[in-house]
Formats: sequence, C-alpha cells, structure tokens
Amino acid sequence: MKNVVITGSSRGIGFELVNLFSQNNYNVIALSRNVSSITKLNLNNVSTFSTDLSDADSINNAVEFIKNNFSTVDVLINNAGKLENIPFSQSTFETFESVYKVNVFGLAELTRQLLPVINARGHVVN
Repeated sequence: MKNVVITGSSRGIGFELVNLFSQNNYNVIALSRNVSSITKLNLNNVSTFSTDLSDADSINNAVEFIKNNFSTVDVLINNAGKLENIPFSQSTFETFESVYKVNVFGLAELTRQLLPVINARGHVVN
C-alpha cells in the first residue's frame, strides 16, 4: 500500500480526499487542527494528527509522527489554508502575517522536512 499525507483534512476537499484515498487502499495520515471529524469515521488505514501549520513546534511534532508511522511518503497533498474573510480596509499586517504563516510558510516547512522521506517517485500537490 502507498502512503499519503493530507493537510487541511477536517472538512471540504481535504476530508473528501481522506475518504477517497482510504477507499483506494492507501495508508493515510490526515493532518488538521481539528481531527475529530476524521477520527469519527474510524477508518482502518487512516491515522490523524492534530497540527497547527502556523506553529513550528506543531509542524516538527507532525513530521516526527509521520516519520514514525511511514518509512516513505508517496503523496503529500498540501490542502490546508487560512482565510481572513474581512474587508481589505479592515485588514492589518498581523492579518496577512497569520494567513502567510499557514498558507506559505507552514506548508513550505512541512514539505521541506518531509523531503527525506518522500519517495523518489512521490508527488507533492499544493
């Protein structure tokens, strides 16, 4: 079986991808700040790990969990994202900084740390 890691997996596209890969006999690690929706599915080949991609320690812990469970990663799907749904005129530097911490820096750091275990023929999807 192949191994896939999916970020932003608690709802929407990420949640559906967890189901799809699980049904197609992949081992899945689902990363999200809130993993309860996936845990409730009780899928045999799916593990969850609560991860905040805006926090370096949380990313480090997720990478350790992944490496302890998978010797290689065949597919990494960076689906996590943050949106601040406010008028531009009400946004601040901190607003943009918090969005970039997840959408750019967090996903880049997770990918960078997983490169040593990504299968030579593996795929990263952003």
